[in-house]
Amino acid sequence: MDEVETSGRRLESIAKELAQIAAFQAALPVTAYDVERIEDNGAVWELIRDLTEKAEEILAMRARDARRRDEKGAKIITFAALERGTIMRTVVRADVLKSPDQAARIRELHAAGDLHRVTDEQFRELLIFDRRVAFMPIDPDELPLGALMVRQPSMVASLVDLFEQSWARARDVTTPFDRMDRLTRREREVLGLMAEGRSNGAIARTLSITEVTVAKHVANIFCKLDLSPAESDHRRVLAVLAYLRTSGR
Repeated sequence: MDEVETSGRRLESIAKELAQIAAFQAALPVTAYDVERIEDNGAVWELIRDLTEKAEEILAMRARDARRRDEKGAKIITFAALERGTIMRTVVRADVLKSPDQAARIRELHAAGDLHRVTDEQFRELLIFDRRVAFMPIDPDELPLGALMVRQPSMVASLVDLFEQSWARARDVTTPFDRMDRLTRREREVLGLMAEGRSNGAIARTLSITEVTVAKHVANIFCKLDLSPAESDHRRVLAVLAYLRTSGR
């Protein structure tokens, strides 16, 4: 299991653990919980808005198109926080950028100071305020179901650590990612091995696929990166250079 998969699975494991803690604490005669399950999406938004207006640092992981979330007024509040000097960093899934509107929105936020990086890894949405309070969706596939609000210091610290790992692996949103993000995950794996100097045969053995399949992936990579055959250019080298630029190597 590679590091990306390990990080994604760890985040999912933490989310399940937090849900169990929230269910247990809901039965206790106390009013302040370390982990609270909030099923009213309007209440979640109000808490996030209030924290955004006061926060000095906000860390976010966005796994889906913003139009699928209830974020009315979020852009205005975000820009107001940036004007106050709030430090913001956001990791966004690469497939979100397939929408031209979303890509433009992300670049706008990045230029305004909400620094964005792009990743191919799978993860659950996450929002952390001042490294003290974190929010995660109760169900990553059904955001209207509400969120888990986490205050327990060691759990928040673990979530911050997972964010930092994803941030370190992600590529900057200002890099030329548009063409590279046309690639499937398997094509990106093939291109990564090409960048290591592997032949098609070696790539086939590493990925346990046939050389014919590798050749098809390579052809698709050339096509998606707009690398047409030319006597003066070596498409394999040009593809690797594009990969190295976008991966920050």
